Amino acid sequence: MTKQVRINTETGEVTAKREHPAPIHQPAVWYDEKRDAAPEFNPDTEVIEQDNKLVGDKYVYGFKKRNRTEQELADLLRTKWVEVRTKRDQLLASSDFTQLDDSPEDKLAWKTYRQQLRDITNQTDPGNITWPVKPG
Repeated sequence: MTKQVRINTETGEVTAKREHPAPIHQPAVWYDEKRDAAPEFNPDTEVIEQDNKLVGDKYVYGFKKRNRTEQELADLLRTKWVEVRTKRDQLLASSDFTQLDDSPEDKLAWKTYRQQLRDITNQTDPGNITWPVKPG
């Protein structure tokens, strides 16, 4: 049996141990019941990366926590805005019928709501959007 440990590569702390019945040919990530392999982190500013190593005849499972690069932060912001626009577009499309001539809905209330949806991108934080409430 192959003895394995998982450590935090930043602190050197052993977070778990096990004996693996088969010899290691292709390393694989494993977790215990608590799923505590990765530390707590802020996904808006930090990234967790695996840092598994072969140390002698033992495969050590670890991780590294690092701050996001400027490019990663810009990409994340862009992705969040895409998600906001996608939701906004879906809400607009689902309320298109309210503006038809024969719609029984309160056109003015729905027109105001739809304009508020269009103005969503004037808000500054895509992670904290204040969505308008549907009329009626």
